[in-house]
Amino acid sequence: MRTLALTTCVAIFCSFAGVDMAPAQDATMGCASEHLPNAAQVVWYVDGKPFLVARADETARWPLQAGAHTFEARVPYSDRASKTVTILVE
Repeated sequence: MRTLALTTCVAIFCSFAGVDMAPAQDATMGCASEHLPNAAQVVWYVDGKPFLVARADETARWPLQAGAHTFEARVPYSDRASKTVTILVE
């Protein structure tokens, strides 16, 4: 697992462990957030659109899709958010 973005409020961690062993249609990327004191939930945005509302301590699973994609984690009803992270899936 490696840190992809960090602000004073929210950090995004993504895990690619086991991706090579899954059939392409089942491959997912795990995303987790940190630095969320007093936050019960986080909203995950992929390519600028809401993808998933998750518990702040939960790992979100995003189904891999070919191409370049942006990720951001935001705390609902606040201005706390991660920096936008871009990944490329080949």
